[in-house]
Amino acid sequence: MKKYKIFNRIITIALLLIVTLCAFCGCSNNSSSNTENTTKKVVDKDNIKKTYNTGLKDLEKSSAITKEQSAAVLTALMDNVTKATGKPKDALDKLVKDKVITQDQENKIIDALKIK
Repeated sequence: MKKYKIFNRIITIALLLIVTLCAFCGCSNNSSSNTENTTKKVVDKDNIKKTYNTGLKDLEKSSAITKEQSAAVLTALMDNVTKATGKPKDALDKLVKDKVITQDQENKIIDALKIK
């Protein structure tokens, strides 16, 4: 009888240890997978501005646009990037509507900057 009680205690303690270890192992696996799935897309505004500025300077050199137009286009495009609203083409369409640039100039800017 005494051996039976000792055997039951050993089995009970072993089962408790196994269940506890399984619970901790299961919890630790879930936390690592959550951090992998929560990556955010970061926009490098300085790099975008540099790319836009280079393309606009090339258009200035070829006399397709003036310095003032280049500055207005860069401001409009960067406002669009900063606010993350609309498409870059929408910002250019507004400049055409406001008669800052012509439709032909907008097309050249789109080609030069590879705007979709």
